[in-house]
Amino acid sequence: MRPIVTCRRSRSIFIKIDKSFVQMASVDEISGHIVDNIVELARKPGLSIVAEGVETQEQADLMIGKGVHFFTGLFVLSASTG
Repeated sequence: MRPIVTCRRSRSIFIKIDKSFVQMASVDEISGHIVDNIVELARKPGLSIVAEGVETQEQADLMIGKGVHFFTGLFVLSASTG
């Protein structure tokens, strides 16, 4: 398992943050710092950031607050179907 994956599509570059960091970011200080560092590294060259495994409003709000651009996960699915 690779915790950070870079995907090239067209001319866009996305950095994906693994769900293990996303889901623990609010309760584990180290995971929170890892997310912060990934966001900072991606921000400098203007990369887009995708947080995987967003399952709650709290996780979505935290990722938005940290500067994450896009999400995947059950929270997104439930918001789009409900």
